[in-house]
Amino acid sequence: MAESKTTRWRRENPDKWGKQRDAYRETRNKRRREKYAGMTPSQRKKVNEVRRRRRKLDPDANKKSKQYQRLDVLRKCGMSLPEAREWYATREMVCEVCGSTEKLGIDHDHDVRRVRGILCRSCNLGIGHLKDDVGLVSRALEYLKSYGGDEGI
Repeated sequence: MAESKTTRWRRENPDKWGKQRDAYRETRNKRRREKYAGMTPSQRKKVNEVRRRRRKLDPDANKKSKQYQRLDVLRKCGMSLPEAREWYATREMVCEVCGSTEKLGIDHDHDVRRVRGILCRSCNLGIGHLKDDVGLVSRALEYLKSYGGDEGI
């Protein structure tokens, strides 16, 4: 899979990229807060009504939004959009750790920008809280075994 110039630059310059990303987010969020703060309650109500109407007219809106978010994760990891769609379409929609079909997401390594697979929210958070560290995961496994938690292992 070919890597874009932008992706390569981001990988090679993580500090610069982080500062640029944070500055952009801060500017964008500041504009959003100012725009929202400047609205009257009736204007906010109209904006919310438009959003509700859009969701009501398109019952798959939330599903589409989540699918686009997932494709965006794949693209950020260096896949082209066609590659990302193909990868996503070939996946069995089941958590690769526990087998759940609820609240699935794409697990990826933030440091290396590499996609690992599909996990449910609980498994993904568990791995994330253990800092993606194989040593910590194995120590957690040993800890559970030491207290008789090896029934499911």
